Amino acid sequence: MGTEEKIIPDCYIAIDLETTGLDAKKDQIIEIGVVRMEYGRETAVFSRLVRPNCEIGERVQQLTKITNEMVQTAPYIEEILPDLVAFESESVVSSKLPLVGHNVLFDYSFLKRAMINCGYAYERTGIDTLKLARKFCNQLEHKNLDAVCAFLEIPMEQHHRAVNDARAAANILEKLKQIYWNQDPEAFLPKPLIYQVKRAQLLTKHQKEYLNDLIKCNRIKHTVDIERLTRAEASRLTDQWIQKYGKLAPEQKSWRKEKEGEIHV
Repeated sequence: MGTEEKIIPDCYIAIDLETTGLDAKKDQIIEIGVVRMEYGRETAVFSRLVRPNCEIGERVQQLTKITNEMVQTAPYIEEILPDLVAFESESVVSSKLPLVGHNVLFDYSFLKRAMINCGYAYERTGIDTLKLARKFCNQLEHKNLDAVCAFLEIPMEQHHRAVNDARAAANILEKLKQIYWNQDPEAFLPKPLIYQVKRAQLLTKHQKEYLNDLIKCNRIKHTVDIERLTRAEASRLTDQWIQKYGKLAPEQKSWRKEKEGEIHV
């Protein structure tokens, strides 16, 4: 085992994201929490609310206590990522510390998609505390963050807030290492995190015009920044609004005239 392999499990970034849903292809990040751990000690914290380009559903608001009002003035994800990239590179050990999280691939999938869409390459290794809990805490019926923290007697602050859950994952890893490292050190080594994603394309001119026509003709109240939508997001939003309000009639598509007299169809 090389020197780097011995050091890496002691230096890592614990991460947790709160999101509008469970699908990285459709849902969006609303909070990022990162805790840098170096040799068993917390050395830095990164915590940001993120403004999504959609409404946060009632269930997610109840679960996370993050409301639409709280994120209304928060920066969009592309404004936050440069700070996160800088934070990750500040460690004296490595600019690419492994990620640690409870079901870490979930958080990685959202974060990598955001990174790729903003022009960053983002390949990481990771340690999944959920997998470790399944291996070493198999007497537990449930292996969620709350249950594992309770079982290991780790104090748990407000659940479903990103930085608290990131810190809880770090504490789980440290506790399990204390007990089981000598028994199975291989289990604690970082593994490549595999998630394939391509950079999303912005919506087309036709999609933008059709959405704007739907808004105007149906007087739709919304908080979506149309200009920021990807093609896939615009397509899903168009389907949602058509299902709710109906398709535009041919004459409605051409109701909007520019000052010069040009008619958009």
